[in-house]
Parts: sequence; C-alpha cells; structure tokens
Amino acid sequence: MDGELQRTVGRNIRRIRLAGDLSQEDLADRIGHHRTYVGSVERGERDLSLRSLERLATSMGVDPVALLAPIVPPAPGDPVGPGDPDGPGGPDGPGDPDTPDLDGPAPS
Repeated sequence: MDGELQRTVGRNIRRIRLAGDLSQEDLADRIGHHRTYVGSVERGERDLSLRSLERLATSMGVDPVALLAPIVPPAPGDPVGPGDPDGPGGPDGPGDPDTPDLDGPAPS
C-alpha cells in the first residue's frame, strides 16, 4: 500500500511521544520545527528524509529503527501497560479521567 511506511512512522512517533509525556510543541521545539510539522508527520502526510527520521528518533531517545517497525497489536490475554497510548489505561482512552468516553453512555 502506498504511503504505509509513512503512516507507520507517524503512528510510532505519536505513540513514543505520548509515552514520553511530550506535547507536539515540545517535540517540535526539540527538533527546531513548528508544532504543525510534527502533526503532519504523525498523520503520515510528510515524506521524511533519513536525516529527519534520525533527528526525530534522537530527540525522543529511541533508536531510529523503532520508528520504522510496524506496530504489533498485543495478543489476546497479553497485558497492556498504562504507558501504552493505545491501551485502555493509556492517555486519551476510556480510563483517562480527562477524556470523555465517546463509546459509553451520554452524561445525564
């Protein structure tokens, strides 16, 4: 599929950024870009050079290869840690008290 690697890199950047409690603005400041640049990278809208990929990885303290690896969903029964932004205890999930549960009943 065309652009799948871009989307994978973007999802990994977002996942790692959130796990490190960084905002898009914080990450943008670290790499010398505007917040909107980070957002477009996370959405898979930008072609990154290898140098940019390396700079992003270094600024987040991860190996650049970690940004390229496909996200493997946990197997059924595997625990999902609280630092996993895609898990139930991760940020912006149903367990987050600051985020409304959009799938649940409407408040009365």
